[in-house]
Amino acid sequence: PILSGLVGSEMCIRDREEPKFHLGTSIEKTNKGFLVMSAKTYIENILPTVDKLTKSDSRAQHNTPLPSTYRPEEDTSELLDDAGKKLYMRLIGILQWIVTIGRIDICYAVNSMSRFNQCPRIDQIKHVTGIFYYLRKYPNNSIKICTNFIDIDNLGAKKVIRKGEWNDYYRVIEELDEKHPEPIGNPVETTVFVDSNWAGDTDNRRSTSGIVAFVNNTPYRWLAKRQDSTNCSSFTAEFSAMRKAVELARNLRYTLRSLGLPLKGPTRIVCDNESVVKQTSQPGSPLENKAIGITYHFIRESCAMGAVEIYWIPGKDNPADILTKNLSGPVFHKHLEFLMYDIDPIGSTEDHDPNYVRERDKKE
Repeated sequence: PILSGLVGSEMCIRDREEPKFHLGTSIEKTNKGFLVMSAKTYIENILPTVDKLTKSDSRAQHNTPLPSTYRPEEDTSELLDDAGKKLYMRLIGILQWIVTIGRIDICYAVNSMSRFNQCPRIDQIKHVTGIFYYLRKYPNNSIKICTNFIDIDNLGAKKVIRKGEWNDYYRVIEELDEKHPEPIGNPVETTVFVDSNWAGDTDNRRSTSGIVAFVNNTPYRWLAKRQDSTNCSSFTAEFSAMRKAVELARNLRYTLRSLGLPLKGPTRIVCDNESVVKQTSQPGSPLENKAIGITYHFIRESCAMGAVEIYWIPGKDNPADILTKNLSGPVFHKHLEFLMYDIDPIGSTEDHDPNYVRERDKKE
């Protein structure tokens, strides 16, 4: 309303209704008054087209985007012809847009299958079609706009007790732009979950980084990306993922300040590798691997300036795990319960219940 009033004072606005649909994203207000964003309308509209293109069963449904045992790089089925290749690329393009407008749950599956755009195989396009079968079963998965904070203690995350002072090793301050507007409103809290799947690619043994960033309790950014080089240990793979998470956190803090929003403390970076957590959060921890020296000092300087603080979380409870590998059904849906809203399959008794409350929202 404030923004609408400011814009309306300078130019004519024809429709001042609350938004309901934008670029494939459905926007709804629940009975409790909060907003949820989903790709359900886009999915419902595109599924008949996909069924026609792939000549697939319009009733087929899958419980996860890809089977937990599937490795696309090990696929040895026949290569697709030119028409099949074009179809494969078209399907991947559709899925990439669905990820962009909010479907965190298929991010890793789409990322792993998109690597084969230039040389896809028969079985690979079958598994890409299977991602649509999963979307058919779970079309309503949404992002809830939450203003409450994440209780990471309830997740099992622990902040490492710091021994020593950062000023003994680094004298740095966080970058602030003097042109930023004066912050107004309630402070917002930022949290980033990060994980990596060490040597997960059986072809070249590259690792995959998975990151999901939250503003308060709302997912803001998510990515699943294969790392640029092969790491010789899980420690270096996790360190590489941590560097990306810290870069994202610092960019996010700069963006929020540019919008005039006050920040609540440092960004919490939550990782499940104890060695990485110790190396980055303890001022006196020595560098044990010179190959990651730049990353090591970048992350530690970010801690020293107060931009981020590092937390450890058990691997089984880290929601970023969903962005690093294909998971079995129970594990996949456990993490999905934390990340998304309204995740019941279509046709269930709770399907798209506006009063549905996730476990992590019960204190709201």
